[in-house]
Amino acid sequence: MVTAREALQKISDRKLLEIQSLQTQLAEARAYHQAMQDAIKALPRDPQETGEDFSLREGTAIAQARDILFSAGRPLHILEILRRMGRPTDKPSRVSLSGSLSAYVRKNQVFRKTAPNTFSLIGQTGGSGGPQDTSVEEFPLGFGNLIDASETPSAISSSESNAQGGQAVAITRNAVVAALDSLGHSSAAQLLRSAEWSLDESEIRIQVAGLGKKMVSLTVNAAAEKIIRDTLAKIGAPTRFLVTPSSTSTLQTQKDFNAEAGR
Repeated sequence: MVTAREALQKISDRKLLEIQSLQTQLAEARAYHQAMQDAIKALPRDPQETGEDFSLREGTAIAQARDILFSAGRPLHILEILRRMGRPTDKPSRVSLSGSLSAYVRKNQVFRKTAPNTFSLIGQTGGSGGPQDTSVEEFPLGFGNLIDASETPSAISSSESNAQGGQAVAITRNAVVAALDSLGHSSAAQLLRSAEWSLDESEIRIQVAGLGKKMVSLTVNAAAEKIIRDTLAKIGAPTRFLVTPSSTSTLQTQKDFNAEAGR
């Protein structure tokens, strides 16, 4: 028979899970709002037009993109435009330039969009551009995601793949640690912050040094695992993960834990 204390504890536990879920939603909403503000800052100010003339200020990224597309004579992916500009091809650079170009596309000025993150000039023909993609996103493709899956492997060089792979691991770890910390799981956050992470298409492996298996399972408990899984799903990372002690965990560490648990 369930006692009154047990019944109240179950209600309290459910309410705590509800609070944690709401805190996660609030953190995500704030992050999305900040991302929108960053995108707005990246967009060019409305130009002062005179008559039918429309010109871009020379030396700006928009003007450089226009010149590159004119010289190419065909649509180019945002990665290729950035490469030809000699600029970084990381996500902040892609989001910034893609957002700026998309603003002109929405106004039907200078640029048109032929495919996701692929642009050409209005009136430009040739290449594989085809008709303009009229279903322009309100924000650049992948906006709001911490891991950008908009580019295919063939569009990224091997060196960039390695760099972006390391960046994806760092972004994934930071997102999970921040979520755990903000929802009151500071011990789990600290543990995973210093852990060794590896990421592939189907699974994330997290190896923790200096702790035994039982101590790891107590620190990264069921509530923490749910936060981790929800965070991974939100950022587009694999939701399957495994937290294990690394090979450097010693027998003495397990003995220390057993002694501590027996007190």
